[in-house]
Amino acid sequence: MTPEEAAAAAEMELAAEVAAAEEAERLPPAPKGGTFRKQGHFVPTMRTRFVHLDKGRLSYYTNEKMTDCKKALDLADCYISNDPKIFFHQIYIAPLDVQKGKKAGGRDLLLEMLEGDSVGGSDFKIEWIQAIRSHIRYATRMRIDAGKPSPI
Repeated sequence: MTPEEAAAAAEMELAAEVAAAEEAERLPPAPKGGTFRKQGHFVPTMRTRFVHLDKGRLSYYTNEKMTDCKKALDLADCYISNDPKIFFHQIYIAPLDVQKGKKAGGRDLLLEMLEGDSVGGSDFKIEWIQAIRSHIRYATRMRIDAGKPSPI
């Protein structure tokens, strides 16, 4: 094999890997559910809610039977805050435009782990952050593929 052929083969292999990675982003991540406390938007009380992640949407319900959906949040163009004001047992999700000083307008969410989950270490939080990030990537990819402009 000549050096040119080897370079062309390596380039084709790299292109195939990139295409496979892009296609993997189009597959929905595994759904995930769990119980958290959620801070209210109008009255800042903490309520226990069952949270469900599926196909780039985070929904929360009053119970695990998922009969009474309180709200569904599209995770496209959202982020998980690393703000030091957020405690180790909390996860704050907000639209990207909040980073630019805009108001969230009810599109943000503060989740707090229950005592048993936060005592057990950070594995629970890490699992949820990874799951939420994969759903954010999926939802953002689906928005891009649909040709919809980013709200930012």
